[in-house]
Amino acid sequence: MADETGLFTLVDEDGNEVDFEVVDSIFVDDVEYVLAALVEPEEGEENYAYLFRIEEDEDGEEVLVAVEDEDEFDRVEAAFRQWDEDDDDYEDDDEDEG
Repeated sequence: MADETGLFTLVDEDGNEVDFEVVDSIFVDDVEYVLAALVEPEEGEENYAYLFRIEEDEDGEEVLVAVEDEDEFDRVEAAFRQWDEDDDDYEDDDEDEG
C-alpha cells in the first residue's frame, strides 16, 4: 500500500516497477478505492488516473487491485464526481460567507 508520502510501487505485466502517487480515495458501498497517477509518465504521454480497490490478502495485508469491471468503475467514478461537485459547492459557500 502507499507509504506516508502517498507513493506506492507496483510491478507491471513486463516485470517493470511503476511508481504511483495517490491522488484521492473514497469509500463506495463500504469498499475503499484509491485514485492514483503515475509519478513519472512516459515522455509525450498524458498522465492518466488509475483506479484501485483496496482488499486484504490472506495475511491481512492491504493490497491494491486494479478495477477492471466497467460497472464497478462507473459507480466509483460517479461517486468521485459527486464528491468533487459537493466539495466545490462547499468551497463556494465558504467564499460567499467571506
